[in-house]
Amino acid sequence: MSTEHEKSIRELEVFASFVSLSPIAIVPGSTIKRTPPEPDLLCQTHEGEIVAFELVELCDPQIAKV
Repeated sequence: MSTEHEKSIRELEVFASFVSLSPIAIVPGSTIKRTPPEPDLLCQTHEGEIVAFELVELCDPQIAKV
């Protein structure tokens, strides 16, 4: 099992990949990791909006396939 630090790094990497493919324009360097019960990540768009993201991982191959 990974540590919380490793989990945080992985979440930030996955989110950066998502942002690179997304039409959502996130200000580079604005993404910060939050602690529960808050959403996983908080960042700012180029329009000045503050947005939060809760990340999940699909572990079941059948569900992930869909």
